[in-house]
Amino acid sequence: MHNKYTRSMLKDFDLVPYDLHKTRKGSKKIRPKELEQFISDRVEKLRELYETHSPDTTFEMVMPAGETDGRKAMRIEKVIGEDVSPFDLPDFNEQMPNIEDYIIEDEGDTNEGIIPNT
Repeated sequence: MHNKYTRSMLKDFDLVPYDLHKTRKGSKKIRPKELEQFISDRVEKLRELYETHSPDTTFEMVMPAGETDGRKAMRIEKVIGEDVSPFDLPDFNEQMPNIEDYIIEDEGDTNEGIIPNT
């Protein structure tokens, strides 16, 4: 069981375990395995979008101004076409997984018989 000192320390380092966030009223909760699934699905979709929207590039060797030594040439990447980020797409939010699909309805941890009403 955690006391106030360990809870404070865990909160400072953002390592608070899932049980400390439980409430007694009914609420929507994301279980850790569903959250991990949501994050992995989101990463996979972003990988797919980056692959489809990556621009063509070429590399050129460019000499600095005033240099004649070819060993000082720099390799410069040039983008051919338009460089579009998946985050700038107009339907980006519709393409990404929705967090509401991963939320579980919870009846809550009601302790009505245990806690007396005063």
